[in-house]
Amino acid sequence: MSNQLLVRTPEAIASEETTASGEVVRIHVDHESLKRLGTWTEAGRFVVSARYGAVTLDLRGPRLPKELDIELRMDRAVVKLLLPENAVVDHQDVAWSGRGRVKDTGSVKDARTGKDAATGTDARGQDAAAALDSAAGPTRVRLHGSTQQSEIRVQRGGIAQLTAICSREFVREALRAHKAGTFPTVDDPTRTAMPAK
Repeated sequence: MSNQLLVRTPEAIASEETTASGEVVRIHVDHESLKRLGTWTEAGRFVVSARYGAVTLDLRGPRLPKELDIELRMDRAVVKLLLPENAVVDHQDVAWSGRGRVKDTGSVKDARTGKDAATGTDARGQDAAAALDSAAGPTRVRLHGSTQQSEIRVQRGGIAQLTAICSREFVREALRAHKAGTFPTVDDPTRTAMPAK
């Protein structure tokens, strides 16, 4: 059963659609952990294959397209998505086998409108459509694919920032930025690494 989640024929790979920029980011993790933090890509389409592992993807970059498409093939794995505070996650097309769920630290939002399902407004009480139009980074993330005994964790805003700060990648970036006289950008990809005064 797990081979069906990870093995692809050459015909299937060749027939995959690409994004407007022509880039599909493929991530494969087997019995290991992988983190992609900061501004690491401008692609709008991702294929994540994870088996007995963990993947953390920072999707808060300002150069990412407004709509992201993530195909998941997970077997007893965890995928953690770091998103902007106002991004809407559409996970209705994920096929679940066994235990598994999406843990979202944000409010429960309608996948089509981006508004709170109960009140019709965003977390601050403002109209969600106006907030989505002015946001930097992606505003809609579509998840699809298959999962077996797996979990998807969505972290937004300050929680996403703390996750990035509590990583080896942030420490390396902070040391490099200190030597160069600039600011680290792993914790906040929307910040530019301008020289410190």
